[in-house]
Amino acid sequence: MPDNEERATRASVVLSFYTQKFGEDEADLAVNLTDLLTDILHLAHTTQQHSKMPRISFEKCVSMAKQHFEAELSETD
Repeated sequence: MPDNEERATRASVVLSFYTQKFGEDEADLAVNLTDLLTDILHLAHTTQQHSKMPRISFEKCVSMAKQHFEAELSETD
């Protein structure tokens, strides 16, 4: 099971890949994270428009992610 540092590293790898492929300012982590989250919102919205795709609620995913994050933080306490 990954620890929180590994989880952060995995996210960093994804964001780094996204930044290299699509980022406009490689030095601005917040801008690229915002752009990635915006694109993920577009993906979730697209699933709501196409009946053949499984429907994704971004808000539900964020809520679940927050619950996982809190639980994972408490693992180290």
